Amino acid sequence: MCMVSDAAAQKLDGPVHYAARDSIRYDLQGQTVYLFGAATVNYGDVELSADRIVLDMKNEEAQANGAPDSTGTVVGKPAFVQEGHSIEADSIRYNFRTKQGLIREVRTQEQESWVHAGLSKRHANGEVHSRFGMLTTCDRPNPHYHFRVGRMMVFPDDKIITGPAYMKVGKIPTPLALPFGMFPNKKGGSSGVLIPTWGSNQELGYFLLNGGYYLPINDHVDVQLTGDIYSKGSWALRGVSRYRSR
Repeated sequence: MCMVSDAAAQKLDGPVHYAARDSIRYDLQGQTVYLFGAATVNYGDVELSADRIVLDMKNEEAQANGAPDSTGTVVGKPAFVQEGHSIEADSIRYNFRTKQGLIREVRTQEQESWVHAGLSKRHANGEVHSRFGMLTTCDRPNPHYHFRVGRMMVFPDDKIITGPAYMKVGKIPTPLALPFGMFPNKKGGSSGVLIPTWGSNQELGYFLLNGGYYLPINDHVDVQLTGDIYSKGSWALRGVSRYRSR
């Protein structure tokens, strides 16, 4: 069964559209709507989907969660989409009036990087402040390598700033550490740390390649400083400067 309905809150600028595949239950006294099975809630440019969604019309907020299947595996985890930015998480609580949200176990892509965080708060201006996270260019749910961070701020289409961070290969920490990190998160040229790639070589051992820093000096000139390090003692440093005039 598929049901679609609209709800207009007192302080919102437009209607909230919601739907569910299995069933919809209304609590008129508590002004709450319970959505079961492939549930979706849409308001403006915000789209929230999950297996279970509780829509609190009184407080103008929605809470989304997955649900265990017959094997006990949680399926239908929440997904949040706004202005082309998508977030996957274990649970999402979002207020449509304040445009703020509380997200647990989030995983999202920011340009070339993947951001994981245990607990995140999304602010009305789109900034996301997180704790207990990791930053990587590996697209696996359990990345092969990452920077482990305690605190992190994501500025959409701008940059990612972290506190102290250290590199881990799988579950193994490495000596590569940073007192803080600033990673580019913008289309086009932007200065910041270049995250290395991980791998192994029979002769040189495990390695981290092409880690370093990128600096666009102006519209015509940039500088890139990168290095490699191998577990058996080899290393390399490179400096590249480019000039282009159109």
